[in-house]
Amino acid sequence: MKEKARVYRRVLRRETHSSRTTSAVVAVAVLVVLIVVGIGVMAWSVLDVGVAHHLVTYPTGAGLGTLVAVGCVAVLLAVMFLAAGVLPGRRPRRARTLAEHALLVDDGLLADAAADAVASRCGIDRAQVSAVVGRRRVRVEIVPTSGVAVDEESARQAALRVFDELGFVVEPTVVVRDRGIVG
Repeated sequence: MKEKARVYRRVLRRETHSSRTTSAVVAVAVLVVLIVVGIGVMAWSVLDVGVAHHLVTYPTGAGLGTLVAVGCVAVLLAVMFLAAGVLPGRRPRRARTLAEHALLVDDGLLADAAADAVASRCGIDRAQVSAVVGRRRVRVEIVPTSGVAVDEESARQAALRVFDELGFVVEPTVVVRDRGIVG
């Protein structure tokens, strides 16, 4: 039993988080190339005084602007790859283990289920309800039919029931727009 739980945890972790290996390897490779080039230029300038003078006097006018632009782009790419390699990459999915099974559900599917439940509970067309599932929150937006009141608490309870039945703990927020549609 413990073996299954360990395997489920590992598989669900892999399915809910994206790999950061490629980004980390690219960031390290760029860093190594920059360090090697820097050391090479420093060694070359120490050995040949003319090279040091040329490096100091070269960037003038349009050449300086080009070098600054290339440098800014290189720094921006390095920061992006470094951030992608270090920050966690969470996929929009939710995972849960049961006694004999593992459950993996896409957030879009949960949003659709919540919107369906709210539309059914409030007696409105499904096209008038939209839901967005975030990491810890669910936002349900309702565009009511003009002249027909919508009970926000009833809609919130319907969305909450969908998540409770699947065993996911979230706090749904229901927003009813002020202007409705003509029905």
